Amino acid sequence: MLWLLLVLLVTASCSSVSLEDRDKADETEAYKILVQGVRQERFDKETGTIEAVIEAATGKVSRSGSMVLNGVEVELVDEKGEHVLIRADRGTFDDDEEVGEIDGNVVVERGTMKLQTEKVRWDEAEARASGETPITVTQGRTTIRARRFVVDTEERRLTLFGVYDSMIDLVEEPND
Repeated sequence: MLWLLLVLLVTASCSSVSLEDRDKADETEAYKILVQGVRQERFDKETGTIEAVIEAATGKVSRSGSMVLNGVEVELVDEKGEHVLIRADRGTFDDDEEVGEIDGNVVVERGTMKLQTEKVRWDEAEARASGETPITVTQGRTTIRARRFVVDTEERRLTLFGVYDSMIDLVEEPND
């Protein structure tokens, strides 16, 4: 779902869009559209509520339709109304292949849980996201570090591999 949301940036409202001069462009030029100040809101068709807000400082769309974004921030709202915030330095998205990758200071926040890593790749057809770079997961005062991870987006399950450092706080925090 995330790749699809980010692909919608092509139709995003933007502060400036420049098209390369097609008369002078040759087939070796990689990008045809440059975008600055992107903001896209996606709504649930049945309820009319916002299910995603996507922002990027700049972006490029290739001739093949893939996109490269810089300064990516995505806020997702799931079917239960829970918010997920994703931030990264860069994102690459391929609509045809239904895959995407974000990298550079990747932070994913959902409620009190925070995941930090350098790269996340997802495949819409497989309904999974994964990373081969170290990940730090923090929730409250509990922290776990692992060498890689896989997220099953349908099952909403995070699996950590090669856990090498963990601090689990066994003291329960009072309910408010």
